[in-house]
Amino acid sequence: MRDIKEFDWKLVRTLYPVALDRYCRRALAHIETKCREPEPNRHQLYLDVHATMAEYDRQLARTFDDLRRSTAVLHLMSMVAQGLLEPNELAGFSPEVQSLLSTVEPREGSSGAPGTPPAGPEKG
Repeated sequence: MRDIKEFDWKLVRTLYPVALDRYCRRALAHIETKCREPEPNRHQLYLDVHATMAEYDRQLARTFDDLRRSTAVLHLMSMVAQGLLEPNELAGFSPEVQSLLSTVEPREGSSGAPGTPPAGPEKG
């Protein structure tokens, strides 16, 4: 993938910490909810929480690690698929980037509801 325009790159770098915070909020809220569920076996709960966090860690790495200008659109597509960016935030990108992002549909479970596979953070 080729580099994006400087204007788009600056916006990516501005939105990156916002999306990361939303992702972390969603992950932590999911874990908190999981810990409140009645589970008579605390060891099993621990194993479930560990497995859930491992999945969140893998998704976090795919979405946020190694952000470069040449990979920015791929990172943005992952953020959009997880529902981490608001439409008004995406509206600031150039028509070229908006066109690429418009092809991405948010995944099921991107709200981070308990019982769904981790997809990313809570908005807000």
